[in-house]
Order: sequence, then C-alpha cells, then structure tokens
Amino acid sequence: MSEKSYGKRVEMPVDSISKAHTWLPDGPLACGVQNCGCKQASGAHSAVAQDAKMEIWLRRHRGLLVAALAVAFLGYLVWEAHTPGEARTMPDFLFLLALTGVPFLIFLYNLWSRITWSEVAAEDSRRSGLAIQGLALGGASAAMLILLLPLWSFVIEHEKVAVFWVGAGVLMAAAATVCGIAGAPRLRRAALLSVILLPFWLFAAGLLLKAVMD
Repeated sequence: MSEKSYGKRVEMPVDSISKAHTWLPDGPLACGVQNCGCKQASGAHSAVAQDAKMEIWLRRHRGLLVAALAVAFLGYLVWEAHTPGEARTMPDFLFLLALTGVPFLIFLYNLWSRITWSEVAAEDSRRSGLAIQGLALGGASAAMLILLLPLWSFVIEHEKVAVFWVGAGVLMAAAATVCGIAGAPRLRRAALLSVILLPFWLFAAGLLLKAVMD
C-alpha cells in the first residue's frame, strides 16, 4: 500500500455494509428505540412538572390545609369526648385534648416545616438530609400517637399490637431527636421537638397497661 493510498478517503453506502459486522439495528427498530427514549423523557418531565405543581399548591394553601386539619381534629375530639353509654362532657374533652393536643401541634409544625422547606443547602446536604429524616420520623411518631385514640379498643384487644405500637412510636421519636441533633442547624428545629413526644408515649403506655390489666 502506497503512502498516498493510506490516507485516501473511501466512500461507500451504509446499506452495503454486512449486517454481521455492524451493531446498528434495522430501520424500524432504530425508530422504536428513539421513540421509546422520547416517551421516557416526556414521562419524566411530566412527573416532575406535576410534582412542582403540587408543591406550589401546597405552599400556596398550607394555611388552609393546617386550619382544615385543626378543625377536623377538634371535631373528632368533641365526638369522642364521652364515656361509653354516657353524654359528652367537658372534662372528657379536656382529657383527650391534654393527651393528644401537643402531639397534634408537633405534627402540624412538622407538616408546615416540610411544605415550607423548598430546597436544602447543597453545601451541607448530608446534615440537611438527617434533619429531614428526623422531621419525617417525628411526624410519624406524632401521627401514631394521635391515631392511638380511634384505635384504642383494637390495640387493647391485641397485646402484641399495643407493644409494637408503643415501641415503634418511642423509637421513632428518639431517632427523630438524634437526627435533629446531628442535622443542619437551619432545619433541625422541628426534628428536635420530637423529644417532647417521649413523655406522652410513656403516659399512653401506662394507660394501655392499665386498660389491659383491667
């Protein structure tokens, strides 16, 4: 081969290349692959757009959402504030409010904080993630403590469920507190408030134990 022929450009149709020596798919397959990629990209973009719309809606109406939850909570307490077979009384309402009022406020504060936080600090993403995990754990612990009220009869009848319920609630509240201590200072306040749930869980455990023994 001469030096000139070594650098010579050769042109030939793609169709003339043997299929066994190329990885290129057939025409219809190539189009299908391209369309699949476009559909996946379009679906991902649509999901991100829907999440963004939902986040904007929650931020815009977070006050209305919190107010609706508060009204529903107080209405349920009024409905449940009575001894079976007797009329509703104010002492019963105040007792239920004292038992679940503070956990409900912590739940609302965690919900409000989660909606308000738009972005976490990129330079401290690990500690911010810990604070957000603590926020979620604290909210779940508070929700379980509140849900103990409508599920009271069921929990009393199933001792294993009662042990699991109280144990899980205490562990989540403790874990949320630890995450709040290790989390980013800007975001950890809501998680740190989960420590307040621990005495309420201990009091609820005492009530459950008394109800089971009776």
